[in-house]
Amino acid sequence: MRNTKFIVALIILSACSHRAGSQAYTMVHDGATRSYIVHLPTGYTATQKYPLVLNLHGLGESNIKQEHYSHMDDVADSGHFIVVYPEGVNKAWNAGIRGPRVTKVDDVGFISALLDTLEAKYSIDAKRIYSCGISNGGFMSYRLACELSNRIAAIASVAGQLTDFMKAACRPSRPVAIMQIHGTDDELVNYEGALGYGPVDSLIHFWLWKDNCKPTPVITKLPDTDTTDGCTVTKYDYVSCSGGSEVALYKIINGGHTWPGGYPVSFLGKTDEDFNASEEIWKFFKGKSL
Repeated sequence: MRNTKFIVALIILSACSHRAGSQAYTMVHDGATRSYIVHLPTGYTATQKYPLVLNLHGLGESNIKQEHYSHMDDVADSGHFIVVYPEGVNKAWNAGIRGPRVTKVDDVGFISALLDTLEAKYSIDAKRIYSCGISNGGFMSYRLACELSNRIAAIASVAGQLTDFMKAACRPSRPVAIMQIHGTDDELVNYEGALGYGPVDSLIHFWLWKDNCKPTPVITKLPDTDTTDGCTVTKYDYVSCSGGSEVALYKIINGGHTWPGGYPVSFLGKTDEDFNASEEIWKFFKGKSL
């Protein structure tokens, strides 16, 4: 049953066109043509510096679908930041999973080269570059936290994880602020862990150790503003960490493999509507800097 859902999950949304204010581009990296979408905030001007958020799609999905699914363009317009949607080779990210038929693509190198390209073309605050993503894109964001911490100020993972292989190899050069959003009923990336990655609670403790955080969180139960979604949310904030970093967990009780506030996808489980993930991710990011 779980394998069936995994296959179905690869076709999350119907094909979409680019949103207004967004432009698609390509670049060549390691001999492969890579695509990405850039959304500039309303009123963009080269006379000021803008934060940049990378938003990474899930396995089998596309950057176009992730742009529509996450609704982050609207947040970028109001928050005055640039959001970029890269696309993985064959719609997959090399997030540090080991085994047969795993991609060998140098996606860390691609993201670094993409940042070089973006910084040359747009007015970007190089100290305020962030990465977020769902599922495979969340896994990849964790890899960037481990291997590109000199450029990525903070990351947020929605229904993603850090692989056991990457956890053993993870050596960020500085404390990296981490946000994890995860449903307890996620059947694709299980909250309690599975082959290749541990439980979410273990993931949080790993980053508390990496960021030298005090282990006692501020616990907040979010208002159950939508009683029809079948979900409630408890937030755990670890704010006493080194270098101004922070670790935050949004634990979605009964939540599925979904983006809170995004388009509901019933076969992936319940979508929480008590908060908007894109808005909360930006609130978390905007105070973080290298």
